[in-house]
Amino acid sequence: MVYAFAKGRDIICFGSNDHISYFRGGDVMNEVKEALKEAGRVVALAVIPLLIDGVTRGVFDWRLYAITGAVAFLRFVDKWLHETGHAEKGITRF
Repeated sequence: MVYAFAKGRDIICFGSNDHISYFRGGDVMNEVKEALKEAGRVVALAVIPLLIDGVTRGVFDWRLYAITGAVAFLRFVDKWLHETGHAEKGITRF
């Protein structure tokens, strides 16, 4: 059985085996906005060389854009985890 109570914006959960989880509350929209800005930076920096390469060769390789999207998504998740406090140093922990 899990018990939870809120203190302001923070949520404290007591689970089985006396495990205590503490979730730092915050402005969810601001955290998502900051994470989207990070993903946007990755896309903005990656799209320019991809477009130059595509125009030069005359062929746009969708796999390169898929990889760019995947990297941007991982950066979004990493930044969101850092912003919400679930991971102090993001996904990679270094």
